[in-house]
Amino acid sequence: MKKIISRQNETIKRIKSLEKRKYREKNAEIILEGYRLIKDAVESGLKFKTVLFVDSIDETKISLVGTLSASGAEAIETDFPVFEHISETIGSQGLLAVAEMPSTKLKEIMEDLPELIIFLDCLQDPGNLGTIIRTADAAGAGLVALSSGSVDAYNAKVLRSAMGSIFHIPVIQKVHGIQFLEELKNHGYNIIAADINGAKPYGEMSYGKKNCLVIGNEGSGIRNEILDICDQSVKIPIIGRAESLNAAVAAGILMYDMALRKNC
Repeated sequence: MKKIISRQNETIKRIKSLEKRKYREKNAEIILEGYRLIKDAVESGLKFKTVLFVDSIDETKISLVGTLSASGAEAIETDFPVFEHISETIGSQGLLAVAEMPSTKLKEIMEDLPELIIFLDCLQDPGNLGTIIRTADAAGAGLVALSSGSVDAYNAKVLRSAMGSIFHIPVIQKVHGIQFLEELKNHGYNIIAADINGAKPYGEMSYGKKNCLVIGNEGSGIRNEILDICDQSVKIPIIGRAESLNAAVAAGILMYDMALRKNC
């Protein structure tokens, strides 16, 4: 075990660089911060490279450091000024780790498709994405696919919002939307667009056994070329004065409607 107390240390600089998407993708590494998120990732079988901690953490967290070190991760002790330089969390727990980025190939998924798939078309808000992934996990969806132009699934805010669910179901990024949805249709999927101008309120929809729910950009909705591929569109009636629902809230309502009423 080593100790580092300088922000200029090369290991610290490398970890700090992973705050940016381009370096996460270049190195195929992600930062996980906090006991619960790291523990969820350990239980999912993720491989860890480095664990960084301050000496004041409690015995439970020290035990997790020991588990990671025993699995091959480099354990590094540091002080709070250096840790806070890296940390993206207010009120940090003094524990973070660098792990290999989960890698699920779209080709592998297409060989054994789940009954409920969520496709996100240019979704931008990390909090929305994390909440959608968490809700998809809870609703029994088997895949979340993101188009090019969507927020990075391994953004720190996404990871916090997803609460470990990103390690429970496959999340595929930079999917070519038109090709992906056409392929799903070839596999018998009903492609359903969530659209404020949808043809039917969600309570009146009929779903098949295999469905793909499409959620669009928070501001502009689903792109026209994606809407053209969809088999149906669904809306959530607005009863009050709000113009629309938050994307994650709308996705949650529709996911559960599909999960509970499929084949209806």
